[in-house]
Amino acid sequence: SFDVITCASALLLMPDPRYTVKHWASLLVPGGRLLTDVVIERSLIAHTILTRIGPEVGRALLWDSSWVKCEDSLKELFTDAGLVVEEVYESEGYETREYRVEDGAEVFEQSMFRKLGDLEIKEKAKELFVERFREMADEDGVVREEVRFYIGIARRDL
Repeated sequence: SFDVITCASALLLMPDPRYTVKHWASLLVPGGRLLTDVVIERSLIAHTILTRIGPEVGRALLWDSSWVKCEDSLKELFTDAGLVVEEVYESEGYETREYRVEDGAEVFEQSMFRKLGDLEIKEKAKELFVERFREMADEDGVVREEVRFYIGIARRDL
């Protein structure tokens, strides 16, 4: 049994975050706390796009952040695990990047997804990626990525 369990920037890497949080909750002593975070959608532009297009090309990422929509997503994860939510908030920005809409193909090439599959799958994925990247651009043709997190603290009831 643990007084505190922390997980920094890794919950999205778990195959089943709901199961993982429920398991961690079972390991907490009464009054014990779980602290974790998940990136907001605009933090990892390439990851967000790849998560969406993966099923269209028959290749999914090993992790899935599609369940993260807002702060309530983390609150729901905690309450589903039987934990009492103490606080969930959005962090300040740690880093900001700007890409020109024309950079979509280059951003794809820098992503992990380029290694998954044969040339035909890669080309289809790249085409879809560039299309989605373009959709994320503002009226000036800029895609902004700001690294932020939803940070959550929950406790096992006494």
